[in-house]
Formats: sequence, structure tokens, C-alpha cells
Amino acid sequence: MPKRLKEYDQKTLADALRDCPTPFLLHFGTDWCTPCRKLERVLLELAEGWQDTIRLGKINVEDELQLAAAYGVTRNPTLCLVQDENLVRRLEGFHWHSDVTAFVTGSS
Repeated sequence: MPKRLKEYDQKTLADALRDCPTPFLLHFGTDWCTPCRKLERVLLELAEGWQDTIRLGKINVEDELQLAAAYGVTRNPTLCLVQDENLVRRLEGFHWHSDVTAFVTGSS
């Protein structure tokens, strides 16, 4: 299991989304935010079971203010599920494994 999610900026995210055939789960937050760090650990644990069905990425909102605004992020942490370069849904705050799974599958 990787220790960190891959971090994206505006350009690298645009390229990644364009080439991504699966849903893309973006984690918006900061490195100093405790709930953000806890949520990243939850995501990394869930990623082991997701195999190649969902791609994960991280956006530092302090470095990428325009990107955060484009996705309507107003709170740390926020998860955004993107498919075919479109925002499908957003989830704010820290959530445990079952809530994140329900969010990703659309059963929340």
C-alpha cells in the first residue's frame, strides 16, 4: 500500500482525468489538517480492495485555490467523485470506510 495519495495540480489533473476510463476520487485537503490526514489513511486502505476500478488523487487546496473553487470545495476535507471529466457528487468532512464506500457506489 502506498503511504500517500498521488498529488495533482491543475494541469496534471486535467491530463489524468482526460485519460481515465474509471471514476476518479479526488481528496481535497491540506497536509496540516488532521481530518484530512485521517481520511487519506481511510482512502489508502479502501484502495486495496478497489483494485483498478477507481483512481485516487489528492489536491492541496492551499496550492490549488482555483481548482478547489472549480469543484465547489469550501471545507477540508472534501471528496469529489469525477467521471468522464464531470463532477458526479461531493462529500464534505471526515468519514469512515463504510460512508466513503457508500459515497463512491452511490448508495449514500
